[in-house]
Amino acid sequence: LGEVQFARKCSVCHTLKPDDANRAGPSLHKIFGRKAGSVTYYSYSDSLQNSPIIWNEKTIDELFVKGPQDVVRGTKMPLQKVSDDKKRKALIDYLKTATK
Repeated sequence: LGEVQFARKCSVCHTLKPDDANRAGPSLHKIFGRKAGSVTYYSYSDSLQNSPIIWNEKTIDELFVKGPQDVVRGTKMPLQKVSDDKKRKALIDYLKTATK
């Protein structure tokens, strides 16, 4: 279920492996514990690069509940919400495993 959510909501812009090329967004490899906007080889919006967010279960959950524009105003991330709690949890669990 989480992999399906990733394919639907994230894979157009993001990859999961460190050696994958950037898409519209950077690789999500090792996203948990990483400061938002900190991948050196990606050109972030100023708002994301200057954000104090550290990506973890809570902040990623908030991102998909509220939407990127409400979490980090001025971000380039397109609106992606996952309103279903079960699907959102499955996505986060999948990301925790797939981005190690």
